[in-house]
Amino acid sequence: MNKRSLASRIKNEYLGKAYATICGLFIIVLTLSIIFFIASKGLSTFIKDG
Repeated sequence: MNKRSLASRIKNEYLGKAYATICGLFIIVLTLSIIFFIASKGLSTFIKDG
């Protein structure tokens, strides 16, 4: 029983770390895409109007 709970705790720890890493990467990608979108729209405004 002790080994099973230890294996379960290790599995849950890795699942938690993987979930946190995936969420962190998603936030980074989302932030970069928002910055790219704002920058491209801003540059196109200046290029169009001269």
